[in-house]
Amino acid sequence: MLKYAATSLLILTSALSFGSEPSFIENVKEEFFRCPLARDYWGLIESAGAFSVEEGDEESCATGAALIVGSRRILITPTCEHKPAALLYELASLAQAEYIDLFLMLKCDFDTDEFAKGVELMDYSTTSKAHEIAEECVDGGWWPAEWDEFAELFAIVCEDDDCTLGAWADFEDYLAQREGTGHTDMQRLQWYEECAPEELADWVEANMAKWEAMVEGSES
Repeated sequence: MLKYAATSLLILTSALSFGSEPSFIENVKEEFFRCPLARDYWGLIESAGAFSVEEGDEESCATGAALIVGSRRILITPTCEHKPAALLYELASLAQAEYIDLFLMLKCDFDTDEFAKGVELMDYSTTSKAHEIAEECVDGGWWPAEWDEFAELFAIVCEDDDCTLGAWADFEDYLAQREGTGHTDMQRLQWYEECAPEELADWVEANMAKWEAMVEGSES
């Protein structure tokens, strides 16, 4: 189940201080700042509070990058495939950090579905903002196309009057996709663990068959 609920809520973040490898830090900065819009966004986030960007390890950054909200640190690994794009995503996460902290603190004021949907909405907002900036950086010729990692998911392609929407072109489609992978149930699990632990076992039992079907479907 955890395999399919696998996207951590915690956002890895900081303002570029990649520890003991200045060349690694400087290279990422240099590539990121090629795009004026990305540079302006960095400044906007920095104006709200200092942050640092540091080198992370594979254990703490399973996807290549992570945001540590409380200390406003962004971690990026040397093996992260598109480091400037990962940095942009974590900056977009950091932009919501204050709201995320408040939402998580008040999680038990919501029911499980409200909480899970709220988490997904924050994730969607982060992802769509990162795409919006990356798309302009690519269109302006400052970044290579592969750094807009969500381009196909948000794409709206029109021929004459016939338009095809990407899988994440709107939030409801995004939410349906996340439900289908078990990601939204991961948020519900967190809610039950902290807000209604006495109901957790029954909830797990009621959903086990669904999760097993997800695993089987992904392996077929």
